[in-house]
Amino acid sequence: MWGVIVFPVAIVQNQARYHTAVGVSVTFTTQTPSGSTNPPLSSVQVNLAPGQTMALAADCTRGCPGTVSTSATVQVGSYAIESAFAIASVAGSLTTDVGGTSGVGDVTGTLTDPLLVAGVPVAISAVCFDSQQGILGGGTSIALWSSAAADSNMTVAVIYPRIPASCQLYAAPLTDFS
Repeated sequence: MWGVIVFPVAIVQNQARYHTAVGVSVTFTTQTPSGSTNPPLSSVQVNLAPGQTMALAADCTRGCPGTVSTSATVQVGSYAIESAFAIASVAGSLTTDVGGTSGVGDVTGTLTDPLLVAGVPVAISAVCFDSQQGILGGGTSIALWSSAAADSNMTVAVIYPRIPASCQLYAAPLTDFS
């Protein structure tokens, strides 16, 4: 038996040239066919280095009955002069489930940051796109950064309605990991 799994996603970028965006999150508001709104859902909070891009999502599985549209509002807690770790986003390789035309799969890729120390909690997300770069699906995970230079073969489970043309992996340190 399958349940419906929904992950609204927003791809955000810190456009500051010299400042780290601290406490970046996205609040998603979903609408029902009648025009009413479901309770808002928030993503995790991350820190984004200057120019860094990240996909933020929220699990909407139980909080989005009858959703027909979604709006997203980006919040930034503050800006800091200190440099943040800048984990580069990378193209990911999709491995599909049995049958392979829709459903679930895994996106795998190598994420790198030469300054990030082992043990830092990071939010990892995968977003899959159609041939026109429209978002088809994705997934999120939280993991501890395991090495000082690269995390080979990071994997995130994704959902999608049809086979995507491409997938991308993103990661950023969590803001509050105490």
